[in-house]
Amino acid sequence: MQRPSGVTVIAVLDFIGAGGCLIGALAFGAITGLVTTNGNPNSPLARVAGIGGAAGAAIFLLLAALSIVIGVGLLKLRNWARLISIFFAALGVVIIVVGFVLTIAHLNAFSAVADVVPLAVNGWIAWYLLNAKVKQAFTPAQS
Repeated sequence: MQRPSGVTVIAVLDFIGAGGCLIGALAFGAITGLVTTNGNPNSPLARVAGIGGAAGAAIFLLLAALSIVIGVGLLKLRNWARLISIFFAALGVVIIVVGFVLTIAHLNAFSAVADVVPLAVNGWIAWYLLNAKVKQAFTPAQS
């Protein structure tokens, strides 16, 4: 079976997310370098900033690698990539809804729109990958 076009779109979104994570890792590294080299690099603040910056950069690099692996898995129609994508999309929906509920007292038009777009994208990804025809594309062909 041919790969559904929506799967390609989701894989591209994974690759874009990986690029964003790489930028985040570079930003953590640059900010950490600025904090730890200005003033006294042996100060406790510089040490904490160095450890925190390295940890933050490592997390972003790990997320970038994970996004690339999932994106490639989707392009190759690997069911594990579909399942992981469904999990992360559903997790994204839950996090956005919980965040929305917790901040409803401080709600403004910008934050509402900023929540709606990722909520819609994550909801669409989960719905699309759970679709029976799409799921069938991830099933190995019987010979």
